[in-house]
Amino acid sequence: MTMTTVSFRPFTEADYPTLLELMNAAYPDTPRYEQDVRLFDQQRDPQARFVRDLMQVGDRVVAAGEYETHRALPRAGRLALRLFVPRAQWGQGLEVPLFDHLLARALEEGPSGLDTSVPENSWELPFLQERGFRETERMWHSVLDLSTFDAAPFVRFRQRAASAGVSLRPLDTLARDEAFQRRMYAAISEILLDLPSATPFEPWPFELWQERAWNHPLRRHDLTLLALEGDEIVGIAELYGTHEPGALRIGLTGVRRPWRRRGVAQALKLEGTLRAREAGFERVRTVNHSVNRPMLAINEAMGFVKEPATVHLALDLGAPGPRSES
Repeated sequence: MTMTTVSFRPFTEADYPTLLELMNAAYPDTPRYEQDVRLFDQQRDPQARFVRDLMQVGDRVVAAGEYETHRALPRAGRLALRLFVPRAQWGQGLEVPLFDHLLARALEEGPSGLDTSVPENSWELPFLQERGFRETERMWHSVLDLSTFDAAPFVRFRQRAASAGVSLRPLDTLARDEAFQRRMYAAISEILLDLPSATPFEPWPFELWQERAWNHPLRRHDLTLLALEGDEIVGIAELYGTHEPGALRIGLTGVRRPWRRRGVAQALKLEGTLRAREAGFERVRTVNHSVNRPMLAINEAMGFVKEPATVHLALDLGAPGPRSES
């Protein structure tokens, strides 16, 4: 392939099938589904910077890349970068013009830095490290086979939480008006403040949380559990559906600081797992920070099996500069 054969064009609505083919060819171990990609796009802040380009050799689309305002740090002036090069073409030269093209476009925005996340076993990790990206944190992906899960060793945590005056209730059995949603949002924000992260926690505004989390079409209100002491929300275990047959995804599992060390997190995890199995699901997937030893210990004891970690990388560029108009 010569540089003169390479061209780039903007992504269009008609390109979703092609984009999904590229995403799944790039990361065949973690298949993506068009419904999820479309939802992710629909939930993007209209004010966010966003570029998604397809790379062509002749008339054939061979790779794709994108960047957008960092969703978790929208006020930090950082951009999230993603590259999609089919695994079969790793090291054949596609990655260099794709990266150079996206980097040049991103730098025109004047960001303070670029962030990305890649599997620990991907070509991108050494490629990006050679270009100045540094590792900031790792997230472990794990899966639990519900057919082999043995609940017996964990029943004591349910009893321990109950003895502490904490009850577990499915979200769909509780009042879900805006006042309740704001209480739940406040509890979640408090829990998130204590989760390990390489960057300071920046809570979404309540209305954005409503759109992206509360109203998420795959949120399972029947399987998401709240831990309550009276009417006080003290913990949560979120479960989301997926487009992967037989699978659920765990969202946030956590307990507010005053109610920790009472077995509440373990009780939430146990109850959610049992309800998932009773509902006919075959497995549950989760992601945890590599230094979140309390939650990793719970998962390991329950039988979650680790899969390759996701490595978060950052390229710091200094203070944000003026961005170009488009």
